[in-house]
Amino acid sequence: MKKIGFLSLLVACVFVACSDSDTPEEQPAKRLLTVEVSENPLTDEATGAPALGITRSANYTTTETLNAFSMNYTGSYKYDLTKSGSTWTTNDWPVDNNVKIDFYAYTGGDFIYSAADPYVSFEVDQTVSSQHDLLVAVHKDIAYNDAGGKVSLSFDHACAVVQFNVQLTNKLRTELGSNLSVNSIVLQNVIYQGQYHYNSTPSWTLGENQTNFELTNSLITVGTELQGLPCGYLFMIPQSRDANGTTGTYLKVSYTTSAAKTATIPLDINWQAGYLYTINIRLGTKLIEK
Repeated sequence: MKKIGFLSLLVACVFVACSDSDTPEEQPAKRLLTVEVSENPLTDEATGAPALGITRSANYTTTETLNAFSMNYTGSYKYDLTKSGSTWTTNDWPVDNNVKIDFYAYTGGDFIYSAADPYVSFEVDQTVSSQHDLLVAVHKDIAYNDAGGKVSLSFDHACAVVQFNVQLTNKLRTELGSNLSVNSIVLQNVIYQGQYHYNSTPSWTLGENQTNFELTNSLITVGTELQGLPCGYLFMIPQSRDANGTTGTYLKVSYTTSAAKTATIPLDINWQAGYLYTINIRLGTKLIEK
């Protein structure tokens, strides 16, 4: 009888243990953060119309070509998002469902958070072939329950986009009797560091350092037909400079006729964020020596 009682107790213990382990634990529902992306296109400064065409190798970014960006909620929550096909990576929502928060998105630079003045510190790459467009977006006062965790982002171009063309005047071509060998064209004295501020009216704070940008990477032959420079598009921090000899922003053109010579072209610039500027360099008899 004692053996039977011991066996009954053992079976009961095993049954209880199995019953406990078979009960699934209730998992909290996931609250996913998803993004929906759109873009405000560049405006062509010359026409005032959207600049939708991409014509050369150094392209500016559009919604179709954007494949990665970062997004912050405060300084502690940073999300790095990438795109697979047409779908962006998802993340966990950072706070309670009804808490209103702000998201700041950017495609380059370093995000610095403060409640009063969040901004992106950005530096233009001094090698033109390595430059990247800077797009920024903000979505303020959104809670998870507002749209089921979806954050819509409308990106703006934070930089000015600049392209350069060059040609000879007919008069210079006639005087030379041939096309012109141009050894290099350099954009001089440009501010390349700054801070983009996510204010109600977005703005830039310019740094103090200036640099030069090589617009050509080898000797080019220039004729009377307008031709684009090898640099393609440059992505510049918005800035305004008066033409002022070699003190302001200017172009330095090195060329060869009877000997190696140099010409300078002072530039009057007013580059604004979100605009595409085309600078046509016309080399004439007042500038180029035989």
